[in-house]
Amino acid sequence: MGDGQSIRIREDKWLKLGTLIGPSNREEPERVTELINKQTLSWKEDIVQNTFEDRIANEILAIPIPSTSEKDKLIWTETISGNYTVKSGYNQLRKANINPAHNEASPSYQKSQALWCKIWRM
Repeated sequence: MGDGQSIRIREDKWLKLGTLIGPSNREEPERVTELINKQTLSWKEDIVQNTFEDRIANEILAIPIPSTSEKDKLIWTETISGNYTVKSGYNQLRKANINPAHNEASPSYQKSQALWCKIWRM
């Protein structure tokens, strides 16, 4: 998270809990930047606590606000660098697979570990 200007509170996945579900309150801020006090670079705790249930409010208040006014940017949480790689995307899809039986090869096929190592090194 940077300055919060481009992060939509309900539509974007900016919390570990995921996207906020349900209708917004009538006076609920639309963007994360509206929850930040620009002078003190801290959360507007009263607004956060009055707008969201405790679990969500606590998660928001635990997010550090950067001391510099950087723009928001997307990061890929599955790599240390924050950059998406095909390998990390593949690994994420494998983890998310609900039914592993669909990924099993037939008994007559023996996968070559050496072949897969060569493919990933490319």
